[in-house]
Amino acid sequence: MELVDLHATLADLAGVAAPKTDGTSMKPLVMKPDAAWDKPAITQVTRGGGANGKGRIMGYTIRTER
Repeated sequence: MELVDLHATLADLAGVAAPKTDGTSMKPLVMKPDAAWDKPAITQVTRGGGANGKGRIMGYTIRTER
């Protein structure tokens, strides 16, 4: 689950309409953890750089079922 999915998931579980966002409800996985899911999780992080931001390194990951 990505943070962007949290709002859609909580609204879906509560049975209320959520405003359109880029997130996807994870309710199907909450209700059936072994359900097929083809949406990858994408993460972006920064490391280093200190207060001035120099030397900052961007890191990215993509998590799929594979």
